[in-house]
Amino acid sequence: MFADMARWAASVDTAEFWFLTGIPMVAAVALFLGAFYFLRKARLMEDTPTSRIRSAAQGYVELEGVGRLMEGPEIFGALTSIPCLWWTYSIEQKVTTGSGKNRRTHWQTIASGTSSCIFHIDDDTGTCVVDPDGAKVITTEKDHWYGFTPRWSGPPKKGMFRVMGAGYRYTERRIQRNRPLYALGWFKTVGGAGSDFDTNEEVRQKLSEWKRDQAALTERFDTNNDGVVDTEEWELARKAAEDEVRQHQLERALKPGVNVLCMPPPHHNRPYLLSAIPQDKLIRRFRWSAGGCLGAFFMAGALAAFLVGARLTTGL
Repeated sequence: MFADMARWAASVDTAEFWFLTGIPMVAAVALFLGAFYFLRKARLMEDTPTSRIRSAAQGYVELEGVGRLMEGPEIFGALTSIPCLWWTYSIEQKVTTGSGKNRRTHWQTIASGTSSCIFHIDDDTGTCVVDPDGAKVITTEKDHWYGFTPRWSGPPKKGMFRVMGAGYRYTERRIQRNRPLYALGWFKTVGGAGSDFDTNEEVRQKLSEWKRDQAALTERFDTNNDGVVDTEEWELARKAAEDEVRQHQLERALKPGVNVLCMPPPHHNRPYLLSAIPQDKLIRRFRWSAGGCLGAFFMAGALAAFLVGARLTTGL
């Protein structure tokens, strides 16, 4: 086999040689970057200590707990209607092009969607609201089935008899309720004593709200009864607005803060990860993926080097 490859490299047209040899070269670069990507994720998970929700610092954290449904409307899978915390789905249509020997069939996505509903992660110290927008979500629950209509509602239908002649393929992945959940993301506490208030902006909004009802504004602050809120009376209105704003700020500060986990700010350049797979298994998966990419990198690089070496020995 290697002798045949060497003869091909020595005799093929130059343009064709570099075009085909460029494939393993490009693949080697992509595989090397892939190995670095997976290894970086594994190292990040290993190097980030697990925080407890009650004592977590503001910023990038790692949490381990149980995913819980929040109070309010329940969450169901978009296609299967199975109760869950998070879902994503796709619907693909079988498309056939060409005819005879040129006949080709492929699946084309015609609809997809992802849940944006928030939910809780609990550990034995506290509760944190999880906003899944922008997260890389790794699930263990996945349904994959076929059908004959572009929309689906209800439990998935499985079995080979459903595949024959089916023109549509459905996929849904979910995070189940009350199951272990691992998270890497941006932790912040909204409200409570540690809140930062923009008093000037809140006063401006309050005054704008009052100005939309000129009759009520005049009745309240027109002390000389001339039908106009003059400069001195407007200053009284501004002072009243500031008093109301500070009172509301005090009331908000006295309420407990809400812990939220969300996507890190762009300038931090760190991943936002939610996983139903435990941390130790996820790290092993990333390391195996990095090792696989690295092994394939050496194979692709060795193939490209062999072909280039065979070509150069001919002096072409």
